[in-house]
Amino acid sequence: MCMFFILQLAQRGCEREMRGVQRLGYVEYLKLSLQLARPGTIILADNVIRNGLVLAENPPDSADRGARAYNDAIARHPRLESLVLPIVRRRVDGLAISIVK
Repeated sequence: MCMFFILQLAQRGCEREMRGVQRLGYVEYLKLSLQLARPGTIILADNVIRNGLVLAENPPDSADRGARAYNDAIARHPRLESLVLPIVRRRVDGLAISIVK
């Protein structure tokens, strides 16, 4: 199961966790996360490379399309500085790390 975490680094160190990405989708959870976020918040998203399938122009699987849309959204969002960290196991996947400006 994919999980999003919002870690508030400023002031209180507040931590929130959002589960159930399958119900809404990565981009919708990003929008909700940004409503709660302040400068310094870190947003993590797992499963964003999907063995390279997100690189296809139009991925056939809805999960691959959702991860690709998320990657595009964090790359373009003016409030975020983001990177995707590849994780190599039996297949290649990745963790997106975004810091709210």
